[in-house]
Parts: sequence; C-alpha cells; structure tokens
Amino acid sequence: MVEAAQNTTVSYSVVINPSSGPGDSAEEAYTTGITELLNVGVEVLCYVPTGFGSTDVSTVTADIDKYESFYPGMCDGYFFDEGPGGEDNAWKYTDYYNHVQEAGGAGSTVVVNPGIRPHDSLYFIGDVYAGTNPGQGGQVVITSYENSFPKFYDGSQDYHNQEVPFPPRYVTDRYKHSVMVYAAYFTTLQEVNGCPCGAKNQANIFSP
Repeated sequence: MVEAAQNTTVSYSVVINPSSGPGDSAEEAYTTGITELLNVGVEVLCYVPTGFGSTDVSTVTADIDKYESFYPGMCDGYFFDEGPGGEDNAWKYTDYYNHVQEAGGAGSTVVVNPGIRPHDSLYFIGDVYAGTNPGQGGQVVITSYENSFPKFYDGSQDYHNQEVPFPPRYVTDRYKHSVMVYAAYFTTLQEVNGCPCGAKNQANIFSP
C-alpha cells in the first residue's frame, strides 16, 4: 500500500483493526505501519465494532479513547462497523461522531458501515456538531452496500443502476456514501472493463 500510494494520484484510505477494535495496548507493528501510511498521505481509519447499534455508547467511546491513547494523532478518522439499518439506534452515531471530533480533532472522518441502505437519519449524524461548531467537523461516509463483486454486478438486483443503496438527495456535502465490494478477482481496470457481467463505470464503486 505504501508503494502504491507513492506512485499514484489516487487517494487511499486504510482501515486498521488490531483486535476487532483497539485491543488492550499499543502494538509496535501498528505504530510503525500507520506512520508509514501517514507519511505517504494515506488516510488511516481506526476500526470500531458497534453491534449493529446495540453496543453501549460508553463501550464504543472507550474504544475511541483507547485508539487515541495507543496511537496518538494517528487516526485520521474512524470506521464504525456493524452500523444500524433502522432508526432506533441511529442517535448513538451522533454521539460517536461528536466524540471523534473532540477526541481525534475536528475534521476527523467518520465512516459507518450498515452494509445496507439505512434509515435516512444515519445520514445526518454530523449535524449537531456542525450546528454548535460552524465550519468544523469531518466527512461522514455511509457504506450502504456490502457484498461480493459478482453479486453487485450479476444483474439480478441491478444495484449499480438504481438509487436504492444511495443517500437521500437533500443531504449536504458533508455526507457521502460508499459501497463495499469484495471477491473482485481482477488486477487492472482494463480487466474490469472487459468483465462479461456487463459492468459499467466500475471505478465509481471504489470511492465514496
């Protein structure tokens, strides 16, 4: 990744996950690796599981604080996995967003991964912070789809052409969406463009 970032104009974000979260102490290998990534301009996102919204807020914020203690100044943002699909627990992610901006610095990126098109409320988790801190606060990215590349483009659900996974049209520039695909067995975009599954504009699926 370091070599790739040094030899391209493409922007990279890397999620680090020491132990399904920060673990119990800093690890030298992660400190070294994160430093190398940051030195070549890669955005480092620190992984925190959230139990599809069921995890206590105190547990999640404690994980954020551990990262900031173990790897001070090294988390450009946070990747909150197992995000909620419904409305009931979306308020917790406003708390997480606020805590990230305070603990990691205003401007920290927050990614939430429900893996499905969530309730619209999840797309506004940065609004409270922005309201009390005008002009501050980081990007919010909602991962509204997570599945294999063949499934994404097999034509049965036509996800790449419909608006179902995507955010409401009225969100501000603070909010973006992404889709997460895996099992993509190709090595170049030229090879992707030759995909027999009829994919178009494939590069769009890799960036928020």
